[in-house]
Amino acid sequence: MILFLTVAQVGISVYARSVNDQKTQGAVAYAAMGSNQVLNFGANSPWSSPLIALPLPGGGSVLVGERANRTPGVTPLLPGGESFTSTGIAVQE
Repeated sequence: MILFLTVAQVGISVYARSVNDQKTQGAVAYAAMGSNQVLNFGANSPWSSPLIALPLPGGGSVLVGERANRTPGVTPLLPGGESFTSTGIAVQE
């Protein structure tokens, strides 16, 4: 049973990282296209800090956003789940 739950925990963690990376990248790209509001995907994944705009020499900027994420724990070996951050980067012209 512990082995099954550990494999399930690894699968959930890999899937959650992939999905949250894509959601963060999409939200930053949406903001780079000129939206005044930044998408927030609920209280389970709040933005770690506001979007950072780094100016480019030829004009425009690079937007960088970061969100804190947490997966649920399903195995007694990792009861608190996993915490990780996902980063999105987009060029704003």
